[in-house]
Amino acid sequence: MTSPTFEKIKAPVFYYNDFAFVEMAGASGLKLVPEEKRNPLYLTSYGTGELINYAIKEGYRKIYLGIGGSATVDGGVGMMAALGVKFYDENGNLLKPEGSALLSLEKIDIPDELSKVLNGVEIKIMSDVKNPLLGKDGAVRVFGPQKGLKKEYFEPMEKGLNKLAELLLEKTGRDMRKIEGGGAAGGIGAALYALTGAELVSGAEFFLKITGFDEKLKDVEWVITGEGSFDFQSFHGKAPYVVAKKAKESGKKVIVLCGVAKVDKEAYKVVDAVFSIVNGIQDKKEAFEKAEENLYFTAYNIGKLLKGGAR
Repeated sequence: MTSPTFEKIKAPVFYYNDFAFVEMAGASGLKLVPEEKRNPLYLTSYGTGELINYAIKEGYRKIYLGIGGSATVDGGVGMMAALGVKFYDENGNLLKPEGSALLSLEKIDIPDELSKVLNGVEIKIMSDVKNPLLGKDGAVRVFGPQKGLKKEYFEPMEKGLNKLAELLLEKTGRDMRKIEGGGAAGGIGAALYALTGAELVSGAEFFLKITGFDEKLKDVEWVITGEGSFDFQSFHGKAPYVVAKKAKESGKKVIVLCGVAKVDKEAYKVVDAVFSIVNGIQDKKEAFEKAEENLYFTAYNIGKLLKGGAR
């Protein structure tokens, strides 16, 4: 498979019953990109498209795509290129399938054989955010900076995503700008919807269902969940929020463990306590290096507190 930086890597496809599960982070994830190379202009989602292709060739007609942890803001250009779609500038030059393609995109070509490849294939995109494709809460302005996109490229990339949406609308009749959650993972889910008619669903709800969360919830008093940064984005449908909301609705108490806590009093409508695991004054590099140690220390203290009969 192809990494976000166009290197060859191995990436997994998981099989469960009659469907294949493709994790975008495995082929196009931020964890695969060294910090000095984190610039979405030169990163691609091509490997994710390769994984989808692989699952189809293996005979699976139901494919679930998890789009968390992505490195890209390419509007799914890389993923679509792996499926055979070509992208051109105004002079007819073939564009490299990376984020920068959005800056000069003028034409796309969807091969006729793609419809044959996708015939009978049901694709569902699992996402835990509800951000739109464009605007102040969209793919570029909210998630771009997290992946290294500089502010001066916000407007050009927004225009590029809008142009991509217009071109796909002309070709397929589906508008990727109107999909709730279309801003997730640099717009790849919205692009897959426009290209194939794929459905965007809650990733958190999906995994809670297949793991029997509701049934297991009946036998507990406390629920502990967590994520890297527990902040305003968490409340747009991310897994910790969905877990906390379901738990509170069932009368359970909820604790959140996180690296960074940026919440206000509204958070305590669905959680009882939020703990940052960072131990003392640590810079970002040290916090990442000591994440396991810090998590263990914080969890140990919470366990001691709960064991002591705290109510």
